[in-house]
Amino acid sequence: SLLRAAITQLRKRFPPPDTLIIPHFAGCNEDSRDAAVWILKVCRTLQEKLMLQLVIPSRTVDLVRDFPLWLEAAASTGVKVFLFLDGVDRLFQAGSVQEDPVAFLPKTLPLGVRCVVTTGAGTALTSLAQSGCGAITVRPIDEKQRQTLVEGYLSRTKKPFDKKGASKLVKSERSANPQFLLDTLVEIDSIGVLDGTATAEPMLYYLEAENLQVLSEKAIYRWESAYNGKIIGGSLVRDVLTCIFSSRYGLRRSELAEMLGLKQMQLSPLLRRCSHFIGTCAGLLTFQSHSLREAIRRRYLPSPDAEASAHEFLATYFEDPASGPIARRVDELPWQILQVGDTERLLKTITKAAVFMELWDGDRRSDLWSYVARLEDKDALQNLGHHCKTSIISYDNTEPKPEAEDVALLSHKMGVFLAEVGFLEVSSQILTKTLDSWGTLIDEDDARTANTLEALAKVLANMRSPNAEKMFERAVQIRQRLGKSTGPSLEFAVLCNDYGLYQKRQGKHAEAVRLFMRAVDIWSRHNGPE
Repeated sequence: SLLRAAITQLRKRFPPPDTLIIPHFAGCNEDSRDAAVWILKVCRTLQEKLMLQLVIPSRTVDLVRDFPLWLEAAASTGVKVFLFLDGVDRLFQAGSVQEDPVAFLPKTLPLGVRCVVTTGAGTALTSLAQSGCGAITVRPIDEKQRQTLVEGYLSRTKKPFDKKGASKLVKSERSANPQFLLDTLVEIDSIGVLDGTATAEPMLYYLEAENLQVLSEKAIYRWESAYNGKIIGGSLVRDVLTCIFSSRYGLRRSELAEMLGLKQMQLSPLLRRCSHFIGTCAGLLTFQSHSLREAIRRRYLPSPDAEASAHEFLATYFEDPASGPIARRVDELPWQILQVGDTERLLKTITKAAVFMELWDGDRRSDLWSYVARLEDKDALQNLGHHCKTSIISYDNTEPKPEAEDVALLSHKMGVFLAEVGFLEVSSQILTKTLDSWGTLIDEDDARTANTLEALAKVLANMRSPNAEKMFERAVQIRQRLGKSTGPSLEFAVLCNDYGLYQKRQGKHAEAVRLFMRAVDIWSRHNGPE
């Protein structure tokens, strides 16, 4: 609550475009607890709002390493950048062996960039203190502040509240937590007994809660008694909360209704009454507090098997092409399978043509590398080459039959992907076949042919094949001819640099220097001497 208020005041005092505020609240969904997700969110926002020309790394380790460079670039624009991170102690860094729980945070910040985090007691607080961070301890609110919150809520809802009930609520030590106080008020209001003496009994029921998690459990019990009769053969509250809990980013109302076989009118009363606890972010239903998530976990998903079953239910739903557009399905499907723990199924899923293309292109490539890293950790990548080959063949045989150029493009991207993962032999086979396809489909002087030639040349170079130089030379010749009318492109500069590195490894230093100088000359023309 305090952080939200601070952000609101800061936006009024320092409006854009001179100030950029990037908030993040860990715990609203499962993915929000991943430190790499936070860093990726910050980098994308900086790239979009400040027009930074840096390339966002796809791999988590590179993303964390380059994060300070992004902040330096942001500071150089002259825009004041504020990063707000609520619940830094809830974040984790997948695959990290660091003992420091906040090792992903930069050790120093450039002038013009400020990072404000919240944390409870524990190792995160200790680490931040040892690094010299300033700290403000948030004290429990006093009775006067509690009275102000109660009066503010009542004025917004236009509801009366008898003085005896208000006094009991304000004087309770539990109400020293503002979220506890507001959650209790909302629940009493939802019951419909906010005014009058009937308020006392439900108020005492909620004030018995030892903490926010127990309070959330008590709210869930009430929701069950009020709404479970709305469907036959199931528990509306359990099913709705479990599905939202198990989603990666949250669920749309339409998705929730469809996967549970419900009508919107059956969902609306529950969601309307729980709007204080279940909000929407980018059209997705998600939880407003970490305590509610933990209460749901304890009540409905008390074991790893129970959580896996919930993730399997969502994975089955999103596997159906009719469940929604591919972009939305790719957001959830591979992640759900990862939570289930079925590595072979995950491998098959991320190599399916439609899923792979969605992950490879655009903003989701970091997700692809995250899945690859998890599969590497479990030593489950052995069949990657086989599944990529099978996917290409399957895509070529789908009905209606795709364009031959689209099949070749898929083959090129999968060949590059396999090379980056380290499957050089399979990559060379796929890229060689792709090159043959381009030869029958398009002219020799085409950028796509040059792209595949360069990719194949780098693979062959890593395999110590003598054919690598031939591929580099063909790619150079095509790039030269393509640039006759427009001048050498940035892609040609990258090619010259890669070819120079190859020549350097071959001991041909003079040729390597010539290629490096050519690359520098092209980059200077496009980007300036600095």
